[in-house]
Amino acid sequence: MDIKKSPLYNDIERIAQYDIRNKAAKYDLLIQTVDEDIEVVSIEEIIIDRNYKDHITDFVYIEFNIGLGTYISKLHRNLDNLQAILTITDNKGTRKNTYKMVLTPDGVMNIDGTPFDLVTDSNIDIYQIVTVKAQLLDLYSEALRVKLLHGVFRDTTVENLLVSVLDKETKNIRVNGKYGVDTIDIYPTDNKRKYPNIILPEASNQVRVVNLANWLQDTYGVYNADIGSYVQYYKDKNTYFIYPLFNTKRFNESGNKVILYGIPTMQLSVLENTYIDEDGIVRILVNDTPKIVNDGESRMMNNGSGIRHMETRSIMKKPVVMTKDGPKASRSRMNYEALTRERRDGINYAPKGSYNNPLAGYSRVNMRNGDLMSFNWQGSDMNLIYPGMPCQYTYYKENKLIKRNGIVLGITTISNNRGQFPVSTLNVFLEKTPVI
Repeated sequence: MDIKKSPLYNDIERIAQYDIRNKAAKYDLLIQTVDEDIEVVSIEEIIIDRNYKDHITDFVYIEFNIGLGTYISKLHRNLDNLQAILTITDNKGTRKNTYKMVLTPDGVMNIDGTPFDLVTDSNIDIYQIVTVKAQLLDLYSEALRVKLLHGVFRDTTVENLLVSVLDKETKNIRVNGKYGVDTIDIYPTDNKRKYPNIILPEASNQVRVVNLANWLQDTYGVYNADIGSYVQYYKDKNTYFIYPLFNTKRFNESGNKVILYGIPTMQLSVLENTYIDEDGIVRILVNDTPKIVNDGESRMMNNGSGIRHMETRSIMKKPVVMTKDGPKASRSRMNYEALTRERRDGINYAPKGSYNNPLAGYSRVNMRNGDLMSFNWQGSDMNLIYPGMPCQYTYYKENKLIKRNGIVLGITTISNNRGQFPVSTLNVFLEKTPVI
């Protein structure tokens, strides 16, 4: 269908013509060693990868130019102890972040045999500039990564434990005299049970601050749609987010969300503006041919569309009823059984199992009840997106308007210092059954 004839055209035209008075971000990099600071010649490219499913914080990769003499005499001899200050200036102002810098394998030059004492930056820099690639690691998240947890928490829920532990531990760590987390945002948990004891074991050293949410999900159950945790700067605050990964029903709830409008790539490429942020809803124009990263249909056929397992704790709670004809087992008292979606082909497969944690089983099934998809977003602003943000993909197919609700699982943005607007890849999880 011609996009101008679709009911979406008014929204698309309003977004395309909206003047956000945006400007491309400018990046500055200052490298710090024990002895001195090093200025780079220029920045070629910055990649910021926010993986809300598998990571705890941003993965930042940077490619920059530096004089060969400076590299040999200052940078290379301090490879095991480098820090970097990245300054970002855009229409929202200027902000600085301090990172640990690690050169990537393809960013380290082989200079074996070089007489370091004879090399100065001045006598070589004027002849050759080299390109270096590095990863920038958030100092605060690195401190959280090695912080071990243990103890016994009495008469509590998993949600209360998460709130109390994260609030305490994030305030025990400072970087350059500042707290790394301003606030904690925990989406209400599905597990409301109050436990007499929740034990974080000490001997195995398996529970750390960064994996506390995942450990509780695997051991006790937190959400019925798996769990994610991420530290991100959002709405002027460094926020520690805890959220369900595959709960597509959240789009119908209150709170900030994003709507993706699928339009033909050729039309998308000529637009100067591709998004609006208003009234808590970010509206984005994306390509209408997303990449399917993982097909939930094939996973559902192979692994099942439901769960069916015995609740092992029920064995101790008299799961049978005594009658005049003898004992009779109550299936509803002994089993958890659920089907997430009735398949139209009638082939509904729910594998058997035996667990004390049904939410983990539900999570595995809910993950199959959708598709992982990637969208291109030109002229993007990744800071409008937060971990686990509810989303909706709206598009036309065979003259029908289709809406699919979902969750944002990540965003990767590529930027440079040449005045070009950044380009992002949005990774989302979309439910199989459209709203319309």
